[in-house]
Amino acid sequence: MRTLKWIQVLLAGISLHGSNVDAAEPVRIYGSDTLGARLVPMLCEGYRRAHPELRQGFEIVAEGSGSAFSALLDGTADLGMSTREVRSEESTAFTAKGLKLDRMTLAINAFAIAVHESNPVSDLTSSQLEGVFTGDLTNWKQVGGHDLPIVVITRNTSSASYQDFSALAMSGRPYAKTDPSLVGADHPAHTLASTPAAITYLPFVYAKAKGIRMLTLNGKPFDPAQPLAYPLAWPNFFYVRKDVSPAAKAFADWCLKSPEAQKMVVTAGFFLPGEKSPAKDKTGAR
Repeated sequence: MRTLKWIQVLLAGISLHGSNVDAAEPVRIYGSDTLGARLVPMLCEGYRRAHPELRQGFEIVAEGSGSAFSALLDGTADLGMSTREVRSEESTAFTAKGLKLDRMTLAINAFAIAVHESNPVSDLTSSQLEGVFTGDLTNWKQVGGHDLPIVVITRNTSSASYQDFSALAMSGRPYAKTDPSLVGADHPAHTLASTPAAITYLPFVYAKAKGIRMLTLNGKPFDPAQPLAYPLAWPNFFYVRKDVSPAAKAFADWCLKSPEAQKMVVTAGFFLPGEKSPAKDKTGAR
């Protein structure tokens, strides 16, 4: 599993102005690499800019959602990042130690489904989508398109999105055996724009690229005001222990309530959680 570790420079006692200071105890954040790769580092930097007087340090270790709960349990972490809810056996381990967890919905993640701009298909049902990506459906005419073989573009097999999409859209089934599969710096929108018979999944932030077009699912477009009504969306969480440090609690509250933090959530390609959004837990939990 990929490990991302990012340590705020103030841990070394170096201020923005170059003078030596005693940095605050770092807020230790462990868990999902989906959150730890970009969004949470952005939030840490934003919090530091908003509160320079705190000289707050941060440590981010992104090894997957499961590490959030093990690190919270043994006291290694102050905050846990997770793309899934705590599992029953994990919750039992906290109860056995007399510890309680609080869950906060930080952001909503979602996949867009996109095709080449020349493709006449505008909508797929969830069943059709599963059929396309698993290979049950192999020709566009089977879903109302032209008589062309469907070209399924996927991420490489080690990608978190490869696993998450399978769980959300394919009932966990294997992908169809097809090329091309994206590797390295390849971008799905670029490949799709040059492949008329192709289909792919990608973050919404990239779904308006030139030469491609988003599909609706089950006859309904994605509504950012109700993201979890969309079948390919799922919540992403912060978890904290009830005995969380004041510094970690203040940071988490800022992430959830600050207009600046909410702008960062959107900039990073996520969506803001709705007040009445139910939890989903279907992803590969990266």
